[in-house]
Amino acid sequence: MDRQKQFQRLLTLISRLHGSAGLTVRELGGHNESTRRQIQRDLLSLRECGMPLQSTEGEEAVPRYRLENLRLAGAQLDLEETLAVTLATLLAGESDFGNLARQGWNKLHYAVVNGQERQAKTDLPKFMSAQTSWELPTDLIKTISTALLQSRRLRLLYRGFKDESARWRLVEPQQFFFQDRWYLAAFEPESKISKNFRAERIQELECTGEAFQRHDSHNPHFHKWDLAGDEPVTVRCRVDAPVARWLQENQVHHSQQLEGQFFSLTVRDTESFLLWSLGLSHCEILEPAPLRQRSRARLEEMLARFEVHD
Repeated sequence: MDRQKQFQRLLTLISRLHGSAGLTVRELGGHNESTRRQIQRDLLSLRECGMPLQSTEGEEAVPRYRLENLRLAGAQLDLEETLAVTLATLLAGESDFGNLARQGWNKLHYAVVNGQERQAKTDLPKFMSAQTSWELPTDLIKTISTALLQSRRLRLLYRGFKDESARWRLVEPQQFFFQDRWYLAAFEPESKISKNFRAERIQELECTGEAFQRHDSHNPHFHKWDLAGDEPVTVRCRVDAPVARWLQENQVHHSQQLEGQFFSLTVRDTESFLLWSLGLSHCEILEPAPLRQRSRARLEEMLARFEVHD
């Protein structure tokens, strides 16, 4: 009850001081010795809370008190600030610091421009993975985040791995994620293919304002075998019985198909898949032929190194 009464007194003091040219203790309600002492203690509490309390103590016989540069809830966080706080809490994870960050963020809801808090806290984590790096420019994060939240198309000047020069592309962003490096997963209407664009290859970026309808069929699958910009390739392999049983219990890719000791999947980065297959106790790549030849050459190189050491 005492703390509640103190809070009400401090709130009343702030409301009276805010916007005034300066008020004396008597004008603040100190009509007797007891109330004047209480107001003096409350003014000291405001200073200890960090309130910008100014006074004419030492300048006037009866000092006046005022609050300067006080910013209440009207000074709202803009989109960039909202995104920064949201991403910082995501980065903190489930640590004690992260829980405290989210607790503090919940208390800031009144200071966020209407609607942005809900989008940033509820919708943004669906489209942006946990952050592990902060080297990206603020403008790029803001533009991509806005397009993700509002389902707006992006124009990006992008130079792919096989491109001689950068060219403009129109894409529908699906998700922004980090896996060794930053990627923008997006659906490209021109090619009708979902692709992963490396953020470091984006030279220019702008939000067009054109809205698009999200489709479940366009939702990207974030697997390291799909991060390359190559066209999808279907790989067919033969494994032994133990590996087949393991694959049945542990699906290694969303496109995996297993029939007895034969399994197939469709990936973009065949080199990453090849390195993975060499780590299995038995995995023979059957198709496509060029990948089978690369696998055989890699095994021959490994055998040659053993022969040299022998």
